[in-house]
Amino acid sequence: MNPDDNLFRGGAYNVANTVVFDLETTGLSPSNDEIIQIAAVRIDSGKVRASDRFFSYVRPTRRISPFITDLTGITDDDVEDAPPALDVLKQFAAFCGDSLLVAHNGHAFDIPFIRSACDRRRLLVREARYVDSMHLSWMVWGREAGLSHSLDAVLSRLRVGTGGIRRHDARGDVTILAKCYLKLVDRLGRAGWQSPPKIYTCALPFAIAQDAAKPAAKKGRCKAERTEAMGYECTICGGSVDEDVTVHVFVNPPDQSWVKEGGTPYLLSIAPCCGKRRCVEAAWDQVKQSTIGKIEAKRPERRRKRR
Repeated sequence: MNPDDNLFRGGAYNVANTVVFDLETTGLSPSNDEIIQIAAVRIDSGKVRASDRFFSYVRPTRRISPFITDLTGITDDDVEDAPPALDVLKQFAAFCGDSLLVAHNGHAFDIPFIRSACDRRRLLVREARYVDSMHLSWMVWGREAGLSHSLDAVLSRLRVGTGGIRRHDARGDVTILAKCYLKLVDRLGRAGWQSPPKIYTCALPFAIAQDAAKPAAKKGRCKAERTEAMGYECTICGGSVDEDVTVHVFVNPPDQSWVKEGGTPYLLSIAPCCGKRRCVEAAWDQVKQSTIGKIEAKRPERRRKRR
C-alpha cells in the first residue's frame, strides 16, 4: 500500500497538515497569462483553521482585462503596488511548507500556472504533493457526460452555502473549497474508499532556506542593465545576475512530468546564480535537501560562457 493512502483513512476528522489554495489569473493560458492573486487556508485535525491563511495580490506585467475584472473584482489599482510573482510565490511556498496541497481543477489550471511562473523566472524548485478536489468529485458522482464538476456544481450538491462570499475571488474561494474538500473526504471515507485518490507531485520554489540566509545583495557585480531587462536575480543572495552565469543541476527524476523524458542525466532546472562560491554551494545544499531518497543528483557545475 502507498503510505500516502493513510492520509485519507478515517474520513475528514483525519485530515491534517493540508493547505487549500486558489489562484486568480489574467486569463486561461499558463504560458501567456499571469497570476494576479493567491490565497490559501490551512486544514488541521479535520477543521478549517480560518485564522491560519495566506493572501496576496500579484503584480502582473500587463493590464487586467475588463472581463477578468468583472469576473474576479480585481482591478489594476489592486495589483499596482502588489509584489511581483517571484516574491509572492516564495512567500506562498514558505506558508505551505511540507503540507499536502489541494486545489479545485488544480491539475489542469493552478499547478500549470505555478509551474509556468517558476519556469519564466528560472526559480530553483522543490517537490510538493497535491490533490485535485475535482477528482474527488469524480469519485463521488462519476464522470457521466453532461455532469458538471465545477466548484459551483459541487457546492450545490454538497449544500455548502457561500455566505455572501464573492466567487472567483481567491480569498473567498479557498474558504468554501476547504469546506467542500472535508465533505468530499468524509463522504468517500464513509463509503470505504473504493480506491485512494491520486496524489500528484508539483514544483514549488525554494523559499525558507533562501530567504533566511539571504545576505545583502552586492550591486554592480554583474551587468545590471542586462539583468534588469531579463529579470534575473541570484536565487540565493538576490544580487543581479548576468544571463550567462548559471548553476546547472542535473538529476534522474522519478516522476516529474515537467522534465523531458529520455536518457539521463536530465536538466531539472537552471538556477540563475551570481557565481560566488557560497551561492553555488547554497544552491547545491538546497537541491540535496529536496532530493534525499527521491532522486540521484549530480553536483552542480559553475559555468561561464567565453567572451
